Amino acid sequence: MPPTAKVCAALAPELVEVQHSAEQVRRSAKQQAAAAATAATAAAASRAAAVAAEAAEMERLRHSLTPEQFAEYQRQRNMHAAAHSRDNVDLHRARYRPQGEERTPEQYRQLYADKDWAGSHITLDQLDASKFVMHAATQRLLQKVQVGLVDRQYERFGRTQGSWDGYTLMFRNGWKSGDMRKPVTDEFVEFCEAVYCPVWWALLFGPGWEAIRPHWNTMKACTIKVTEHSNFYGDNIFHMHIDGKIGVLEPKNHAQQHMSRLLFSIVTEVVEEPARAREPALGTTVYPIWQPKFGFANNWEFHEYMRSLYRDRGLENSGLPRPHYEMPDELIARAQSGEVLLHHSHTPRAGPPQAIHSEPNPCPDRHLFTFDWKNIVAKDAAGKYLPSVPIPGDAIIDHMRVLAEWGTPAFAARLAHAAGVARGLLETAGSYKGGREAVTEVLGTIEAALQQQQQLPSVQ
Repeated sequence: MPPTAKVCAALAPELVEVQHSAEQVRRSAKQQAAAAATAATAAAASRAAAVAAEAAEMERLRHSLTPEQFAEYQRQRNMHAAAHSRDNVDLHRARYRPQGEERTPEQYRQLYADKDWAGSHITLDQLDASKFVMHAATQRLLQKVQVGLVDRQYERFGRTQGSWDGYTLMFRNGWKSGDMRKPVTDEFVEFCEAVYCPVWWALLFGPGWEAIRPHWNTMKACTIKVTEHSNFYGDNIFHMHIDGKIGVLEPKNHAQQHMSRLLFSIVTEVVEEPARAREPALGTTVYPIWQPKFGFANNWEFHEYMRSLYRDRGLENSGLPRPHYEMPDELIARAQSGEVLLHHSHTPRAGPPQAIHSEPNPCPDRHLFTFDWKNIVAKDAAGKYLPSVPIPGDAIIDHMRVLAEWGTPAFAARLAHAAGVARGLLETAGSYKGGREAVTEVLGTIEAALQQQQQLPSVQ
């Protein structure tokens, strides 16, 4: 018998056992595959049944709730679903969470006590984000104009299915206005663009509006409280961020586009009682009192910096998980009602930095306004980029600064200009429901303020 045959004969019992074991493995794998297929079919059937049940429940709620209640239910449901999505949580961890153990709250407190802030940071005054504070009487005037031309008109003909109790209105230079997440009627948008915006621009910027208008990109007017439905409402936990798609400013890169955001809020309770302007609960935009000396190239760098100093509580929040930083009272400052702020998306690497800030938490009843401005990028006939036209930040603020100068000839001239614009819009406003009445009332408010200015010794 050949050697190989002898070996095979000697191993025959073991080979039979191996073959038998392999057959058992194959049979077991088939059974497991069949069981998995059955389970998958059952799971698919279960998911289909759940989807059908959910659709039936949504249809029931759609018919049993008012449109406003149903819209709020959908919003809350979507927030909850996003917060508990494994994909969102994993994404948040991958993007924002450091590897390894995090500091304890006690370790953060010790970090703040030991930190040489002045040696490594700049103050808010050095950041120069705050430009001026509007006169209290000017804030009262602007609030009356906003209520007359927007708030009341929103109630008259601005609401549609899915509208919120408050509003967020977006107006854009050269492209469609509106916010799909906070719908309003087309007629209301048309009224605001044709009537409200010209009066508002006349009050804020005067005749200088036409010179700076090419740099205007968007305007937002908002009464919705962004933080109101968060799990952290009223706590010192903030969605700190930087406005826009951020980067390092490159003066020789003529194709680089960047943005500056002007913002201010008018707080209802402060308008009624100006002495309460510094109460924390009536504050607006929130800033860390210490800002880094350098600019950030991207949001990853920014959040790496924030994580090095502040505890991220974002995964505990409702809604799409994103960084929310816990910060003690002594390390934050809150802008006041009527304070005009200017932020930049791009700054030099060496600083000063982009402004780190957050929406107010808690959020008072207020009207929030933002304007986004852009540099103008252009090419010559050969397709070569020309030096971009920079955002005229100083000119924009100079046009607005008169709003802090109640009782001066400059402010009286601004009111006279705005009154002329409003008067010229009466016929246009008449084509909208209650439009002429609204403009007539606002015109009366402006003219009364103008008459008051003209009676002051400082104006005469």
